[in-house]
Amino acid sequence: MPMTENQIVKNLQTVKAQVQELLERYPETRNDDFYLSYLWLKYYQKLPLPFLPFRDITGVGGRLESVRRTRQIIQNEEHRFLPTDPRVLESRRNKAEIYRRRLSRR
Repeated sequence: MPMTENQIVKNLQTVKAQVQELLERYPETRNDDFYLSYLWLKYYQKLPLPFLPFRDITGVGGRLESVRRTRQIIQNEEHRFLPTDPRVLESRRNKAEIYRRRLSRR
């Protein structure tokens, strides 16, 4: 059964609160989306990491993109929990600029 709009909004609010908590408690997650996703799966999805059957991860695959996107919003739009590694910050800025230039040419 498809989720209602209210369910989707509640889910996104929950993901945001979870991502904020991880970014605050584990500063290294600010630099690494994989580590952020790993901790989210471990603490909030209660998945048996590091040995995870494929069928278990397929149920949360789409939500992993929500975790990454939420981190982007918190850092890029709200300017909170910024990367602690200046190289990561610079790399992300460079990639964003390249995407903006490429997309503006279309």
